[in-house]
Amino acid sequence: MIDPIALLCEALGPLGGVPQIQLRRTPDAWSDATVFSHAPSRVARLLAELPGDAAIVHEVLQLPKMVEIRFTDEFVAVAGDELRRSAGECLRPAAASLPRAVVSFCDPNATKALHIGHLRNLAVGDALATLLFQGGADVIRQSVVCDVGRAVAEAVAGYMSYHSAGDPRALGMRPDAFVGECYAAYQARGSTDSSDEPDPDARLSASARCAETDAAAHILRALRDNEPRMTEIWSRLLGWVLEGHQRTFDRLGIAFNHYIFERDSLHRLTAVARRAISAGVFEQNPDGSVDMIGRAPFEGRVPMIRSDGLETGYMRHFAIWYDMQQECTAPTQCINVTGAEWYTTGRIREASLSALGPCPLYDNYHRLTVGMVHSDGGVMKSRDGKAPLIEDHLDVVSDRLRNLQWTNFHDTDEHAGVILKCSVLAPPVSKPMIFTFERLCDARVHPGWNILRAYLESERSAAEGPAGVSTPRDPGYRYAVLRAYELAVIRQVAIDSYEPTLVLKFMSALAKWYLAAPRSSSVASVVRSTLSIAGTSIGLFKDRTA
Repeated sequence: MIDPIALLCEALGPLGGVPQIQLRRTPDAWSDATVFSHAPSRVARLLAELPGDAAIVHEVLQLPKMVEIRFTDEFVAVAGDELRRSAGECLRPAAASLPRAVVSFCDPNATKALHIGHLRNLAVGDALATLLFQGGADVIRQSVVCDVGRAVAEAVAGYMSYHSAGDPRALGMRPDAFVGECYAAYQARGSTDSSDEPDPDARLSASARCAETDAAAHILRALRDNEPRMTEIWSRLLGWVLEGHQRTFDRLGIAFNHYIFERDSLHRLTAVARRAISAGVFEQNPDGSVDMIGRAPFEGRVPMIRSDGLETGYMRHFAIWYDMQQECTAPTQCINVTGAEWYTTGRIREASLSALGPCPLYDNYHRLTVGMVHSDGGVMKSRDGKAPLIEDHLDVVSDRLRNLQWTNFHDTDEHAGVILKCSVLAPPVSKPMIFTFERLCDARVHPGWNILRAYLESERSAAEGPAGVSTPRDPGYRYAVLRAYELAVIRQVAIDSYEPTLVLKFMSALAKWYLAAPRSSSVASVVRSTLSIAGTSIGLFKDRTA
């Protein structure tokens, strides 16, 4: 065993519990590690009594409530050699038997290209799924696609009204962006929608929903009745959107292994609604509409079925999560990554489902609320056609990387994805964030540029320079080696707190230090391996061993 934290924990086992240990934080410090304890004298005595073949500690300094430790040069040399020999593979988590995990994220509308608001949900969900997978869990990466409902009908109405002769390929447009233009065109010229209600099906007033002059309302009813011509047009547009989304996922290096389409839930809605009404969690109104009733601490009425009989997106999601509860095989961990705008209605749904009966999926469930993304002074909204698209920014960053000549031509897409994902992973997950093109390109506020530059420069330096020029007495080499072994702790805290930002901060600090001064090839080798394993653990870099 080489891991210094694991070795110290083993040596301090007689203390009971798990000691709080922090490895070297500054390159010029005498101390290699700090053990925080209310019994520092006992810590010092246990370390001094280690047998010769386990002696990894050269010297200790006992202070109030802590003990500072300096490892032997021999131990640091062995730890560094193992890092370099294995190219960082020794930093990977040991194989473990973790519960099956469902990570549900993205959940796009099939009406438009993916924008930067989607990117934050994508990056967070993918990072958590990757952390769990590398920790030994069988991970289901799930996305619920809204392929029916008011928004979809508006996209079809926009296509039929303004672009019916168009084909995105003939026009030289990305297929999902073309459908998004159809949607925005209808919103701008024909929609009666002016509300901020996140569910388009619940957004309009009862009179507007059924207005004979509203083309989308006619299309919505035609799709519900499976009218052949309308279904064919809907299917064509859906195919274009999904094709475009898949291209974006591929460029970002993000993959799903389970899709749920809302349309597949339609045959279940009536039965599920009847059961919820009979259980008292839904309430039918005099006009025939149905609401889900929220109770303290999340009070309110959530529209589930409209007065014209059409179900809302809230109803479709309720049925989907109801069925997931019935299909769940314990033990299964579930992380549901959602935007802040869905928080209250989501909590009401969870309470209502629990009131219907056993919910095994909710026994080990965490709703991870992702803060809203703001741009140009407001929250991003795709309905006006102005939300910045992921694809456009991937293209711009790829061009910038080519101009900087940091990377070869074939890797620019992958590395552009690293930059974009870092931009939305940097802030704490639950906090709102501001996204602008200027901030994206500013290395002073965007850690992705330093991380990528350090990753690429350390790779070149390690390959070109002579091996073995650093020794454990070199403070820089010592710092790089010991910081690398703290990754396991940071990775576990990131999983436990649902905060992949912690891994990114670790990478950012190491990259900034590496770039601050010339480093030897041995230091470069350690840094490159550490950044590679850390980045792979949150989905920034491809796992070359998979």
